[in-house]
Amino acid sequence: MNKRHAIKALLVVLLAAAVNPAVAWGPVSHISLSYEAGVKNGFPVSDDLLGAYLAGSTEPDVGLDDGKSEDYGVYHSEDFAKAMETVAMSKESPDREILLARAAGMRSHMAGDSAAHGKTGYAEAKIMFPDIQSGLPKHTTNELIVDMIMYDRNKEALKKQSLNFIDVDTLIEIRKEYSRMTGKELKNDRDALKKELLNHRAMVLTELSLAHHLSSSDPAKLSQMKEEYSDLNLGTTDGNGADKAVARIAEQAKSSENLSSFKTTNKGFKIKDYLNNSLLAKSMQALERGALKLTKSSAIRDSLQSFAVGKVEAGRNKAFVNFGVNLLNKDLSFKQAVVLAGKATSGYPEDQAQKLAYLEIEAEALKAQRDKAQADYNNRPWWKFWLYFTNSDKEKYEKLEAQYQAKLREIDTIRAQIAADASVTLVSDADYAAAVSECAEKAAQSDTAAGLADLQAAVDAAYKKYVAAAETQNQAAAKAAEQELNQARENLKAAMQH
Repeated sequence: MNKRHAIKALLVVLLAAAVNPAVAWGPVSHISLSYEAGVKNGFPVSDDLLGAYLAGSTEPDVGLDDGKSEDYGVYHSEDFAKAMETVAMSKESPDREILLARAAGMRSHMAGDSAAHGKTGYAEAKIMFPDIQSGLPKHTTNELIVDMIMYDRNKEALKKQSLNFIDVDTLIEIRKEYSRMTGKELKNDRDALKKELLNHRAMVLTELSLAHHLSSSDPAKLSQMKEEYSDLNLGTTDGNGADKAVARIAEQAKSSENLSSFKTTNKGFKIKDYLNNSLLAKSMQALERGALKLTKSSAIRDSLQSFAVGKVEAGRNKAFVNFGVNLLNKDLSFKQAVVLAGKATSGYPEDQAQKLAYLEIEAEALKAQRDKAQADYNNRPWWKFWLYFTNSDKEKYEKLEAQYQAKLREIDTIRAQIAADASVTLVSDADYAAAVSECAEKAAQSDTAAGLADLQAAVDAAYKKYVAAAETQNQAAAKAAEQELNQARENLKAAMQH
């Protein structure tokens, strides 16, 4: 897999998720939730049919890879599941049982969605890092993170499972039966439907591979994600979390004796199934060796972000793609991956306190990189003789050190500005209001009103000058303007006391 193909493979899942806010759970979550419900209450199908059942639990979302599908409501309907069962009964074993298992998987998908759709659903209601404006699209970001967590907690079991995805000819048969049953005509463009199925398969496999990579290669980041999403099981509102989804899937997934005890002796089927499973396994291995391993290189990550951002228009979706790439960067913590993705697209927040939080997180990331570069330089291996001539490791450390120190100076400036603004606010709320009131009373009683008006104008001018100086973030100018403002207020007070 060459570099460009690897980048495209990884982008399948990031770009698809970026433009697709409609679903309630991501594909890996649907597989995991269906599997957990089976472990807890028994699977509705046998081991020989589990690949079709689990793949079916993702397939109502076929066509959503571009963010929209005219068939979304069709695939999420009981009528479509019934049409699938009708087609199944016209086939010979084991194709019959495979389709019946797939229909059971699609019902599990709908049952899981019923616990998570709408504003109270977990993907919509979950607020990540409430103290920070992340700049990321909430719904799709939550879905991706939950997929990573759900895979990790079922990893040992899911690594042993295969996925038996539906083929285009069978899908067309079912769509025609659905039209016959409901009277609703569907377009059956074979090439378009085949593309949707291939895109869906690629998205599921890529996200499984991404989850496996993160679980295996960066457990520290995954632990941070789990801590932030510790309410996943119970949900944030109305209990609409993973526990409710598992319970509803278990209620829906009624055992069928024919399916739960099914074992095939058909050697042709076993050979075909083995070849399909082998191809799926090879696809995951290729993704792991290609796109995911390539992201160890910062140059590749930069290429990936540039490639992706060029294909996404909305700023929030660009931030989401950046976040997906940041997840693969082991030099970043989970919180850093979130905040830096939003900042790279939208810049700093206008609120100064929020900007300070961003700067502090950036400083943490720079410090970690600086420390690593310093350690590499100080512990330079003797056999890397070229470093003694190029000093590239030293230059890298010094560059990061300069960036880190510059970030600290930015932080000091913002902190001083916040403190100065707070100080000015306190003075203006009390002394300034009192001065205006006293000035009005004196003006009514004596002929000094004109002089007081001049002093009041001097206070107003000094205040404007201070605000302008503070906005430049020039500490010296701001300090001088503050002293001038305080002196003008003292002059006004003194005049009003006579």
